[in-house]
Amino acid sequence: MRKAHNIAWIVGIVLVGQAAFGAHIRDEPPVTSAEVQASLAQAGRALASILHLSNPELGAATSTTASRSEIIAGFWKLYTLARPKFRFSPRPIKVLGKPAELTLTILIKYGFVAPVGPLTLASRINFSLDEYGDALGMFLARTAELTHTPSSQWSPYLQRDRETGPIKKTPPGKSSKPPKYS
Repeated sequence: MRKAHNIAWIVGIVLVGQAAFGAHIRDEPPVTSAEVQASLAQAGRALASILHLSNPELGAATSTTASRSEIIAGFWKLYTLARPKFRFSPRPIKVLGKPAELTLTILIKYGFVAPVGPLTLASRINFSLDEYGDALGMFLARTAELTHTPSSQWSPYLQRDRETGPIKKTPPGKSSKPPKYS
């Protein structure tokens, strides 16, 4: 069952990445609203099927270029969809400066959006497919991380030091201080 969830996440991330990550050309046109809405809808369907949730209601697509606020609003909808399934609370990340939107501040604080990235710091309005694909990939990776219980076998920050062994409890009345040698 656990392998099926992991494989489903990988397939979902690859499919969404393909939708958002078209060509790798530097002089590409900015990402459109239709492309953003299509990739967010696909990510929402993947989240809903993997986490056993209802499909999210996303906004209607237009033919114009996607704005920063539209991308952040889509990320926020996916965040609120997946939030009940989070297995643990991440350590907050320091937010540089003061982003204009509260939702962006929360997404940065919990690692869903890069604190130093185009969505956060760029002064321009339009974003390329590469920049949007990177932001979406980071968002989905963080969502996958928070919605699955980590294994102590494969997570270094949960492993015990093999030399010290398991932590032993000190019996009542005994000192936990090491003996003094003279």
